[in-house]
Amino acid sequence: MQVLGDVLESTEVARWGLAEAKRWPAPFPWLDGPQWLLLRRPVGTGLAWIARGTLGPVVRERLGLDWSPAEERALRGLRRGVRVLWRALPGEIGMVPAAQAAYRRARTQE
Repeated sequence: MQVLGDVLESTEVARWGLAEAKRWPAPFPWLDGPQWLLLRRPVGTGLAWIARGTLGPVVRERLGLDWSPAEERALRGLRRGVRVLWRALPGEIGMVPAAQAAYRRARTQE
């Protein structure tokens, strides 16, 4: 049995998360208010687009999500841009806190 092909179902939560990004609540309490009203639509729409694009074709089909060749090219371009930018970041800026801590521990043990 294939989970994606045989078991995965289009649920209300999945559809809401991918299609109703303009209604998402603020991700942080300090961001709630007028600033989130300004940011919610572009941030939510962008994140929903990235989420939709990173799903496999079987999942997109099962959820009834459209994905065009132009969107695929745009997502690949975004991926290349992020990869280049990430490599250009100095030092530990692009690392999650756990990785930063591990690098600091390694430096003190040298």
